[in-house]
Amino acid sequence: SPYGERYPTMDGVARRKNVTRDSTTTLKAWLSEHRKNPYPTKGEKIMLAIITKMTLTQVSTWFANARRRLKKENKMTWEPRNRCDDNDDDIMSSDEENDTKVDNIFEKRFT
Repeated sequence: SPYGERYPTMDGVARRKNVTRDSTTTLKAWLSEHRKNPYPTKGEKIMLAIITKMTLTQVSTWFANARRRLKKENKMTWEPRNRCDDNDDDIMSSDEENDTKVDNIFEKRFT
């Protein structure tokens, strides 16, 4: 099927790995413990990435999407961060560029 693989491997590009239920359970547990401030620090994201075997970018994206889902379901219990302060959303920030660099280092070391 053309949708079976997200990225081809013939040219050496890594294939996208799906997130496991165990990974999301870990992230959901962190989120439920931090409902008042659901923005993990860089160190917490790195720790969660290692525990869940996800990349830093995947963890950041998961949290951005989770916050959007909570907001949509009117389950938001935290003060939203100002648009200029929120580095996890639509615009690639310097933090996300750094996440990509950390992901590349992580991929080389642990895969």
